[in-house]
Amino acid sequence: MGANRCPQDPASAALEFLAGRGRSPAFSAHLVACPRCRALVAAMRRDEDLLTELRAAESGGVDVRTRRRVVEICERVMSEESQRRPL
Repeated sequence: MGANRCPQDPASAALEFLAGRGRSPAFSAHLVACPRCRALVAAMRRDEDLLTELRAAESGGVDVRTRRRVVEICERVMSEESQRRPL
């Protein structure tokens, strides 16, 4: 993979990067040059952060910040879905 060429499976490369298993110099250099893959890694980090918050909330209840994040995600998904497929 060249610095400007996306990996064949960007989602897998991003997951490996986040898990610390694929921190290859080539993918790191690619992230500097590729806004699409950077956005994918950032979205996966946000999802991972939210899942961590939700797991922590199981024992103590969900706080307002986490509730808002979940509602925002649900609203975004519903909006994207309605744009793709009218009801």
